[in-house]
Amino acid sequence: MAGSTVLSTHLDSLTNSILDLTQIATPCRYRLVDCEQLIIYNNLRILEFFEFPAVPYTTISYVWHGNPFDDTKDEDLGAFTVKGAEDGDRIGIHVLRHMCRASLVQEAKFMWLDRLCIMQTTREDKGWQMSQMFRIYKSCKACIILPSGIRGLAHLDEGTTWLHRGWTLQEVMAPPRAFVLFAWVHGVGIFQNTNYPDVYEVERRKSAIARVEVILQACRARVRFTTRERKEVIDHVNAKLFGATRGDYAAVDALTGMMETSDPEEKAYSIWRSSFMRTSSRPVDMIFSIMGLFDVSLDPLAFQSHDRIGATIALTQELLRKGYSASWLGISFDLPPSKLLAFPEFPTTSVDGMAKVQIKNEWKKVTEVVDGMHWFKDAPKGRMDNDGYLIFSAKAAPLRQCTGREGKGIHLKAQDGSSWEVVTENLNRGKPQVSTETVKAIAVMVGRRVHYNHGWRSVYREIDPHTFSALLIRDHEPGKFHIVSYIHGADSLQKVFENWEDREFAVGGIEGTKVSVMDVRLTRFQTYINAEQ
Repeated sequence: MAGSTVLSTHLDSLTNSILDLTQIATPCRYRLVDCEQLIIYNNLRILEFFEFPAVPYTTISYVWHGNPFDDTKDEDLGAFTVKGAEDGDRIGIHVLRHMCRASLVQEAKFMWLDRLCIMQTTREDKGWQMSQMFRIYKSCKACIILPSGIRGLAHLDEGTTWLHRGWTLQEVMAPPRAFVLFAWVHGVGIFQNTNYPDVYEVERRKSAIARVEVILQACRARVRFTTRERKEVIDHVNAKLFGATRGDYAAVDALTGMMETSDPEEKAYSIWRSSFMRTSSRPVDMIFSIMGLFDVSLDPLAFQSHDRIGATIALTQELLRKGYSASWLGISFDLPPSKLLAFPEFPTTSVDGMAKVQIKNEWKKVTEVVDGMHWFKDAPKGRMDNDGYLIFSAKAAPLRQCTGREGKGIHLKAQDGSSWEVVTENLNRGKPQVSTETVKAIAVMVGRRVHYNHGWRSVYREIDPHTFSALLIRDHEPGKFHIVSYIHGADSLQKVFENWEDREFAVGGIEGTKVSVMDVRLTRFQTYINAEQ
């Protein structure tokens, strides 16, 4: 079905204006920007579709608050804003033209930009559009990434916050391919020794696009650029768009690993870990922004904006029902355990900051404490109840705390520095058995760390002396446990671990009612598989 025009206005009329879609658009409709009209006639034309549009289009991924605009480095044709989005950056008209040119380079006549395609003042339309977001990005011809926002174009050597925003994870993973749009004066050429070498010029001597994979690589390792026209050579492209500091490397590695793997469990783990390094103005969006990547859809209107815990429970219930493992247990063993769920501590979120977590009374960036070079394999499967308890079976052993290596038993060192000995007294042939009536500390095996071994990152492979990981848990009421710390073991202890007893556990918050105190009413949650995805 052809779309109907809801807006048609010359770009000159938009400068310093506030565009209001409320008066011209209908809630719960798909909308696209006509790129040919914008480039050829300088006319902003927005079309509305009752059914999902069957036309080639690109999607735009950007940050709400980008780098400050510098008119000494970038051209300026004026800017405008959209009603309901006044708190975000204004849309640079010259940037809008670069977006549309990039779309046409990808042979897509239309473009989806949330700022122009969502009624920002209408809760009904925003909720409906959010539920369609994954399909919109998945069905596009390509995603165009603007790391520094929509007010100006960034050069490759500028740092940005794009990699730390929550929604950008789905925006780069859902489409069939993604390109980075950046300021560029060197023309058409190739990045050597990369899987996607081509640099496509968008506007002559002003801008270009390249695959996101090669830009990620350029932020982490040396790449060389050669032009096709003048045979100019840049020996070392100084790319910082996604990795201005070493603290960003974990986020770069996590996203790269996710894009390169075809293993569903490895990808699922990478999604969880990447999401913990990202942030959003609304905590609940940290779940909405990844649910589509798992082929799950939650009703956005069923959750309050702060309800990350409730949305997490709803998503994990569905994932476990679908057969996924609880790989999130291994997101990072350097993060303290959450007091609410069987998860690491949830980071703080903000619209323009970085994900941070408090460790021993000190606030740290999550990217500084999360390892991006490994993934977590063989995590347990199970179910999660409505109180947020993860119920699963795994090999376990009772522990007694000790001050050193006294005794002849197996000694284990926990992540928090405490020392433990496996209890084997009076048991048949020394095999540990778990009794919740007498044991208050238990080691539960939950998986092992495996090094990513994809593409260029295999050169960074290191030997990890501790590959097997266990939860150190205590009970806080009969049959219910919480995570105290973590225990790691080498491959040489595998036979010891295999001799442990299989046992079912319910692991969750330290206070069983704490989730309910946060006004989480799971009966309101409307979860369903998105059959269209």
